[in-house]
Amino acid sequence: MDRPFVVSDLKSLIVLSVEFCKDNVSVYINTSPIEGSDGTSFEILETNYANDKNKYYYVYPNLQGILEMKKIPCNYKSCQIIDYKYAKDYQSVYYLGEKITDSDPMSFEILFNGFAKMTKRPILNGKKFLKPTLRLSVFFLKIKV
Repeated sequence: MDRPFVVSDLKSLIVLSVEFCKDNVSVYINTSPIEGSDGTSFEILETNYANDKNKYYYVYPNLQGILEMKKIPCNYKSCQIIDYKYAKDYQSVYYLGEKITDSDPMSFEILFNGFAKMTKRPILNGKKFLKPTLRLSVFFLKIKV
């Protein structure tokens, strides 16, 4: 049985997309309220990102293909969206909305196809290689030429 869609302020309800709507109080994804969201300032940004006056969110499909959203634990004022998978703030880099441990946003650079690097350490899909293999080293030398 479907549950009813209950909004905080029906008069101010605005449909943003098939999945998102907002009122003057909250934001809703697939008719569920997003806890702690601010409806007056919420915006859908680039692919996979949204924000309100207090938080950035990463938007992604779950295993059933239904959109979900999670808060990115970033510094709001310094957060920058780099591409559809990566974001950074003055302290850290984030992959799919999750913090990359011991990341260095100042040296972070996206290469291509999920590959990135920071402080000369290769990264693939948000995972750091602790010891670059000879094969990866040759790969990175080839793309620098």
